[in-house]
Amino acid sequence: MPTIIIKVDLDCARCHRKIERVLDRIREKGEFVIDDIEYDEKNNKVIVKGPFDADKLSDKLCCKACKIIKEIEIVEPPPPPPPEEPKKEVPAPPPPEPEVVVPPPPAVVEEPKCPEPAPEPPKEEPPKEEPPKEEP
Repeated sequence: MPTIIIKVDLDCARCHRKIERVLDRIREKGEFVIDDIEYDEKNNKVIVKGPFDADKLSDKLCCKACKIIKEIEIVEPPPPPPPEEPKKEVPAPPPPEPEVVVPPPPAVVEEPKCPEPAPEPPKEEPPKEEPPKEEP
């Protein structure tokens, strides 16, 4: 919806009445659909809003109230923001797996083996006396 800002000396009663009459007549005739007319007397501006062709309305205003209008500014509405793309949910990285601390196996302390008694060496038997051999 375009907006027209008209700079007029609104302190002047004749100028104020003139721009008011011109805008009211344009609105009544239905040539342009004017939704809102604001009179900013501090800044000497008349703000006209509506779904109309801003260039054609500014030309019409110049024809009807040319002497009192100091400047006409056409403000185009900002383009509508592009529709937001649905945000793709980025899968959250899986939480880090807690490190499983494996306790070291209990220390196996081997007791020193008692030395086994060494096998006793075979006792030597005293030599057997052989019976004397008889000679024939």
